[in-house]
Amino acid sequence: MVDDIRQPTLDALAGKTVVITGTIADPRSGEKVARPAFQRLCERAGATTASSVSANTDLLICGADVGASKTDRARKLGVEIVDQGDVWRQLIAAGAA
Repeated sequence: MVDDIRQPTLDALAGKTVVITGTIADPRSGEKVARPAFQRLCERAGATTASSVSANTDLLICGADVGASKTDRARKLGVEIVDQGDVWRQLIAAGAA
């Protein structure tokens, strides 16, 4: 039955507004992942994605080669900054990736 299908949710992402910055790579293969694809994975896990850091942002997810602009703004606003690896581990463990 269709009603029995549940989307995976992650406590760390469910209900959170996240911004993704930097180069994202799948830790299993090392291959670069397009940001929109990673955003969709986060959304499947219950997050809302945004393109810029604001007072409404809960998490700034950082990949490689991150510029200072978004991280500086996140620090000023008290937004939690997390490494993409932490998020990938959660997505993989929850079956979302």
